[in-house]
Amino acid sequence: MKDAILKAADKIFSTFGYHEAKVAMIAQEAGVAVGTIYRFFSGKDELYREVVRMKLFEMERRIVNAISDKPPLDALRAYIHEAFTFFEENKEFFKFFLRDVGTFSVADLEKFGLSSWYDNFINKLTKMIDRGKQEGIFKDFDSKIVMLFLSGAVKNLVYSEAKGRIRQNIDSIEETIFKIITEGIKK
Repeated sequence: MKDAILKAADKIFSTFGYHEAKVAMIAQEAGVAVGTIYRFFSGKDELYREVVRMKLFEMERRIVNAISDKPPLDALRAYIHEAFTFFEENKEFFKFFLRDVGTFSVADLEKFGLSSWYDNFINKLTKMIDRGKQEGIFKDFDSKIVMLFLSGAVKNLVYSEAKGRIRQNIDSIEETIFKIITEGIKK
């Protein structure tokens, strides 16, 4: 039942955003009484926090699956692609998330109790860079700094695309990021 409530909350938050969504709307979508929601969640804030966490945990699962057992350059491309694909598939939710919360900054992640999750996620991704360094494909930069830089670039571009600040298609954005990371910007 808890999963059905979270699925309903995801749909309602994706349709109306945090401020316009009501617990009664979520209960109706889930096919449960409002009181049932309060058996599992303290209120709308906790529901929203759990939906955000659920989405980001799903993103992590998809990215880790996409990069595992791939050579470093393929894994890097898969990471960029899967991150953008995930946000594109969840665009309505994240459009409201960005409006209601603000950004994907580390400070915003702290509001959702996700700081340690983000650190662990970045640490998993650094292994991809470490493999590339061991194989002589990547330069000997600090892997964590590379992944924080790349993650920040992805988050900023997703944010800018969602806000309509850039109008390139996703494939073009992905390719630009990949080239910047693998080739640098120096002529």
